[in-house]
Amino acid sequence: LYSISHLRIAYTTMDDDEIDPLDAFMAGIEAQVVQERTVHRAPAVMERCSFEEEVKESKIAIGKAATATDPQPTQVFEEDVEEWNRVNKNQDMEELAPLDHSTVSYESFRKVFYKPTTTHTASEVSQLRRELDTRVELRPGDADVAPIQSFMQAGFSRQILALLMKHGLEAPTPIQSQAFPLAMSGRDIIGIAQTGSGKTLAFLLPMMVHIMDQRFLEKDEGPIAVILSPTRELAHQIYIEAKKFSMDANCAAIYGGAGNKWDQIQSIRKGSEIVVATPGRLMEHLRKRVIKNLHRVTYVVLDEADRMFEMGFESQLRSILGQIRPDRQTLLFSATFRRRIEMLARDVLTNPVKIIVGTVGQANDEIKQVAVVLPTKEAKWNWLLHTLPELTEEGKLLIFIGSKAGVDQLAASLNGLGDVYPCVSLHGDKSQFDRADALRRFKSGKCPILVATDVAARGLDIKDVKNVVNYEVAKNIDTHVHRIGRTGRMGVDGVSPGTAYTVLTPKDYEFAGHLVNNMDLSNQPVRFPSPKLHFALVMIYVGVVRALGSGRQVAAVSAQTPPWAPAFNLRLIRSIVVIDFFKTG
Repeated sequence: LYSISHLRIAYTTMDDDEIDPLDAFMAGIEAQVVQERTVHRAPAVMERCSFEEEVKESKIAIGKAATATDPQPTQVFEEDVEEWNRVNKNQDMEELAPLDHSTVSYESFRKVFYKPTTTHTASEVSQLRRELDTRVELRPGDADVAPIQSFMQAGFSRQILALLMKHGLEAPTPIQSQAFPLAMSGRDIIGIAQTGSGKTLAFLLPMMVHIMDQRFLEKDEGPIAVILSPTRELAHQIYIEAKKFSMDANCAAIYGGAGNKWDQIQSIRKGSEIVVATPGRLMEHLRKRVIKNLHRVTYVVLDEADRMFEMGFESQLRSILGQIRPDRQTLLFSATFRRRIEMLARDVLTNPVKIIVGTVGQANDEIKQVAVVLPTKEAKWNWLLHTLPELTEEGKLLIFIGSKAGVDQLAASLNGLGDVYPCVSLHGDKSQFDRADALRRFKSGKCPILVATDVAARGLDIKDVKNVVNYEVAKNIDTHVHRIGRTGRMGVDGVSPGTAYTVLTPKDYEFAGHLVNNMDLSNQPVRFPSPKLHFALVMIYVGVVRALGSGRQVAAVSAQTPPWAPAFNLRLIRSIVVIDFFKTG
């Protein structure tokens, strides 16, 4: 249907002779740099310059500090880990038949599009990264790529720059500043960034550069780009964002959920350059030959890889990636970088660059965190009733609870107060219709309070969520970071992110240690609106010691700490005197 002359060119070019840098953690692996034979196109210099003048005339700030967060979806769905395990534990998890790539005649494709517009010294690059709180791990001698300071410097097309302006995005976020030039230089990337960092756009825009350089799909050809996500909610969110910037490329979403499989099949058969999928549903379509093959795929994204490992998708990821040409470009994004993810990265990425924004597992330091120390579990309800007027007056309120039964109980208690505090609830036992209805009512403001399990902790983007309350602490600090990120995502249009309240009781002492360390890393003093500071010090120090891996129970007393002290941080906690160690089995 289409010949090679139907290439869609929208980007400037550069020589493809740079060496991909090795990530520090892969320093021991022999470099296997894939040399691509690509056709170079003349850069559209005049068009780009004229557009730059238009931007200046329109008075849009170029190079301004990034204020945009991950864009907002219109409707989202998600399954939590517990629900996924319950539904899928008996399903056939048979891997796809291995593909002998030597038997496939793959087309050549181009990876390198980026051409630096400015030259920086090594010290200038280091200073830029310090300002962005970003690290790029390189092996000595590897070529480096400086972060960009504006979308113009990335070399995006006129069409993409216009779309960025349309959506009110003035300048790249820190992860985007470094990911854009590296991805458009053909590098495989490991991106470690906190929630709400703008990572979705960090892989979507280079993906469009990649797709628009290739010929159109012919009948029965599979996608050019595949984005794998752990849950249907996240897949739907990414799909919505991809459609905003897809231009003339078609996009299909493949994930579970009643009543949408037929629509998914039809969108695939029409031909989609972009497929956003959960691993299980993509494997199902490959087995049933709805997607004939993945021979055209040259760009792969693994989003929230840590969550995919939590949900047991590792074998499925490896099986899917085994169906895709080895010289593809692969980008992996995760909030954490545990050993199992490192092992996957060694196997499926080629000489990746690791980009780290902030500290791994660190909360957004723009989010104000408050730890509320209460003596008993029963005291939580009284505290919530006392605080609700202030919290709801400021905007929407999201309350997290660890169990589905707890969610239902608290929601019933709030609704039992009449029309004073109308709320909706969200967890894995809710039907897809009930989830959608709850989110619609919450987003519209009809019910300004949402009570949820961690089903909503990842990827739930709703405007005006001013406050988050961790009514029960998260299972781990990574989940906590994702929870409170729901308020960090509202930092748009000059409105600062809100406040996250974590309610602690004596049984939460282990988590409290992790929380204190996390808040210290985020440059926030640990503030306890409670006069019982001695109790808090003892409780949290025990958690800190356990967090350090001692495995011992500790009794501690404060070193003459005034009970009225309004705030303290980890350095003060470390000064507590340990008076006894109990014998452990």
